[in-house]
Amino acid sequence: MLAFLYLLAARGSSPQQLGSAVSAIAIATAAVGFIDFGTNSHWVREISRGSMDPHELGRRLTVKIVAALAAGIVWVGVVSLVRSDSMLWTATPVMLGLIINQTSQVALRAAARGELVAIMILCDRIAAFLIFLVLIVAGLSSASVLWISLTCGSLVSASLGWLFVEGRHRPVPAFSLRTNPWRGAGFFGVSSLANSAQSLDLPILSIVAGPAAAGLFGAVNRWTQPMSLLAAAFSAASAPFVSRSSDVIDAWRHVRQAVWMPASAVALSTAVAIAAPALVPLLLGDGYVGSVESLRVLAFVSIFSILSQPLMVILQSLGHDRYTALCMGTAVALQLLAVAIMGAAYGSLGAAYASLITQILIFGAFVVRVVRIYRHARAAVLAETGK
Repeated sequence: MLAFLYLLAARGSSPQQLGSAVSAIAIATAAVGFIDFGTNSHWVREISRGSMDPHELGRRLTVKIVAALAAGIVWVGVVSLVRSDSMLWTATPVMLGLIINQTSQVALRAAARGELVAIMILCDRIAAFLIFLVLIVAGLSSASVLWISLTCGSLVSASLGWLFVEGRHRPVPAFSLRTNPWRGAGFFGVSSLANSAQSLDLPILSIVAGPAAAGLFGAVNRWTQPMSLLAAAFSAASAPFVSRSSDVIDAWRHVRQAVWMPASAVALSTAVAIAAPALVPLLLGDGYVGSVESLRVLAFVSIFSILSQPLMVILQSLGHDRYTALCMGTAVALQLLAVAIMGAAYGSLGAAYASLITQILIFGAFVVRVVRIYRHARAAVLAETGK
């Protein structure tokens, strides 16, 4: 649905107009990573382990949302002074909607209620899509209403999340200046920050290659999200079970029956890579023919990202969050540098290749670590059984 939403926005606007809109959304996505700083993943683990109660969760999420609101107000003020004619201010409502939405999922994820989180995500997309269509029919510009539909979708989803949580697990909102929502989430935060910082590739590309290049890239970089969503769902649903596991072997017993989800996502990404030359002109028109090769490369980016997500969750849940933070931070810093260099030289295709190189590096680093942990766990099991 989100891919189709971006498709409609692209068809109703020029690459320059779309580039401005998606750059603001990319800034919002990155801001979510900075403000969240891994707290959601950390809270899921702590609740799963019984180390955090609803009162503590309520205090922490309240302070985080207030901090996000304050940061958003500052951003609107800065943009009004510096770029009053741009759409960059819309990053604030999109960011707030995402923060509230993702935070509302924590209690459900910790309780392993993945089916309810799935309903939330689906309702988010349906609401965003319907609101987008209504505003387009009302005569508004497609690029200008993209942020409105995404923000409203997030808030609808967050409202459902609040209703879905059982009373005894529901967080109790309370504001306290003495509460630090980021306490204990350090290495989770570095990984989350690095992951979110990847969305800065669009603003960087817009700076070094112009809004048209960002529009060509942004028109198709969401097309792989349905596949990534399968992997994200697998990772999120498995996190509480892995957190309760004694080692990687025990964790594998819990998650192996759902491996079909990332496997299906990889198959779909491969299909998109093959069909890219036919899909882009058919769906977007000749004005976006330059997006064909970018989409093909991004499909392979998606494959390595899909394979990396479950590995990162396993490593974090088993206490190897320091290692994942180091890998993600280093790789994403290299990616953004590569986007600036390759994007300036090759436009949207250069940014796509920079993303591909980064995902290959991350996947390789995670595989090496997981294999090492597995061998250690296997040796311990053999030693205990005396074989």
